[in-house]
Amino acid sequence: MFQGVVGSSFAYTHCWCILRTETKWNDWLASLTHKSAPTMVAGDLTSDAGDGQPSERPIGRDRAKKQRNAAPSSSSSSACLEVLQKMSMDRSAYEERQEEHSTDLLSCADRKLVAQERLAAAQERLAAAQEFEQEQRIMSIDVDKVVPWQREYYLNLQRRIIEKHGAGAGSAGLGGM
Repeated sequence: MFQGVVGSSFAYTHCWCILRTETKWNDWLASLTHKSAPTMVAGDLTSDAGDGQPSERPIGRDRAKKQRNAAPSSSSSSACLEVLQKMSMDRSAYEERQEEHSTDLLSCADRKLVAQERLAAAQERLAAAQEFEQEQRIMSIDVDKVVPWQREYYLNLQRRIIEKHGAGAGSAGLGGM
């Protein structure tokens, strides 16, 4: 048939013997025949296919690559999800440790504050005791045995101490000393 149309013999007979039963080749030839007018070649193709029913086309190289690469993407996404979940768990554990640390710091600060308050109270008591001792020493001074200019000084101090403690009635008795 080729020699009758072209005028020379067909040089690729060995290729034709391999490709004539391939579905991909038959589909391509069928698409050519649908575009152009039906010829005798299309009739020969269906008779060479065997039982006359077109079988499904085999998967192409590009489609096979897509399918092959699609499977690892799901595993890579699951790996990403695992990493994300691990990061989330690590973050929550870190936050828990931070919260415990903050609680420890707060309790330590509370204890320190209590200790400082106790120290301040003790210092106040010590200052009050020292002031009391000083007042006792001033009150116990015999003003009759000191020089006159010191006498007036100690009498004024004794009056202030008595007024401070609310014994104003006794201040008149000191003035006569």
